[in-house]
Amino acid sequence: DITTSLNVEYDYALKVDDDDYVALDRLEARLNFISQKWKKADFWGSSITQQVRPSRDPKDKWHVTKDEYPEEWYPLYCQGA
Repeated sequence: DITTSLNVEYDYALKVDDDDYVALDRLEARLNFISQKWKKADFWGSSITQQVRPSRDPKDKWHVTKDEYPEEWYPLYCQGA
């Protein structure tokens, strides 16, 4: 574990992709609110995606065949890795 080997202490960990934008002031306000309301709480945040159709175009890098996913719409899911 990198935090143990570096002897790092932290209250929160944040993972974002390299093309994400984080509004640090809003994040700090949200975390402060959560920590005041609950002494110790896990907070998981994400952008929920809805009403997305699979790409059926074989030229598209991310296309999905009907055999792979037969539904017309994807279910709700969280973006990011």
